Amino acid sequence: MLTLESVTHYSNILELTNPHHFLNTTTIPGACYTPADWCSDAPGFSETVVVKVKPSYFSGYVFRGDARPPDLIFEVGFGLQPTSSSARRHRLRTIGAVKGGITGKHGISTSVCASVCGHYSSRASNLDPFSSGAGFVYLIDATEFKGFAIPSPRPNDPIAAQNPILKDIYEVNFASYIPGSYIVGIVWPSGRITSGLKHCQRPWLDTPSRIWLAVNPHFTKPMLVTDTIMEGMEAAMQVQSHFNERPTSSADTNR
Repeated sequence: MLTLESVTHYSNILELTNPHHFLNTTTIPGACYTPADWCSDAPGFSETVVVKVKPSYFSGYVFRGDARPPDLIFEVGFGLQPTSSSARRHRLRTIGAVKGGITGKHGISTSVCASVCGHYSSRASNLDPFSSGAGFVYLIDATEFKGFAIPSPRPNDPIAAQNPILKDIYEVNFASYIPGSYIVGIVWPSGRITSGLKHCQRPWLDTPSRIWLAVNPHFTKPMLVTDTIMEGMEAAMQVQSHFNERPTSSADTNR
């Protein structure tokens, strides 16, 4: 049976050592950010197609803050909240037009920055009467998904000032279900490793230098080169290699 203690056992934990990647996953090779000008800068496009909404998109690794524990989330994944037809229309307008950068409860909200989700998970936990701690931060492999890339609603916040990418992509909002098999695990700021609830709900800094990753045993990752599927720790180690890779140029560190 999957428990928080088994998930956070030291034998199931990896370390992510490059903050340029876990504070800005757009720097990881394979990430794809499509800014809103894709539908206005293409030659001849704006003259032939009327576009009322110009969304930006992102595919890659993302984080999500959530009050619910990993023994549940690893099994069920992240689903959309049930809504009426009028609420669905409002949700599509909100995540498409991203008015004010606020999506509220619409869609599945994630971020390219682990610290953004660390701060959010604490607030989400305070609002959840069934939560027993400061919430959790999940790492999701969304390389096969495409989410709406939404700028920060508060671009002058200290965390956005320290991490300029957040002014363009603060939130990545997905309009479809994310299965548990796409969740790599939970992460928290690096410190002493001991199994249990307390250590994986440590307070988040805006710019931690290292973070721990407790692996989801159900996580799977197809390897297209070898035509095989990796699972659990083996698959997570492939993800770890991407996050620990050093930037290839000075431009990467400034994104």
